[in-house]
Amino acid sequence: MLRAQQMQEARQYYIYNIVNFEGNLKKEGFKVTVDDGKSIEKLRDENEKRIVFTTPAGALMYFISRGWESYSHGTMTEDFLIGGNWGIESNSY
Repeated sequence: MLRAQQMQEARQYYIYNIVNFEGNLKKEGFKVTVDDGKSIEKLRDENEKRIVFTTPAGALMYFISRGWESYSHGTMTEDFLIGGNWGIESNSY
């Protein structure tokens, strides 16, 4: 019986999160929130300071360098104008 248990393959599983980018790239950079299905949290560094990216590729490389795999089921993008400032909000599922 023990031998049969040892021969079973390890199963790989995924934890899915929804990553949301917000902000004005030219003025303030992209800020990121992560939805784990329980809560939506602002992405922060080890000192609890909000992480801001200057390019979308910078945000992508941040997650990849920490072992995340990217899977995009769909993306919604919304432009907005507040007080004369244009911005974009994008959600990938």
